[in-house]
Amino acid sequence: MQALNDTKLRSLETFKNQRGLVSILINPEQARRLIQVLTEWHTYQ
Repeated sequence: MQALNDTKLRSLETFKNQRGLVSILINPEQARRLIQVLTEWHTYQ
C-alpha cells in the first residue's frame, strides 16, 4: 500500500512540473504569447 502511495506522490509531482506545459498545449493563445516573449527576449540578447 505504501508503494502505491509513493507512486501517487511521484505522479503528482510530475503532474505539477508539467502543468505549465500542459496549459500551453491546451491554450494556443498563451503559447503564442510565450513564443512572442521568447522571440523578443532572444532579439534583445
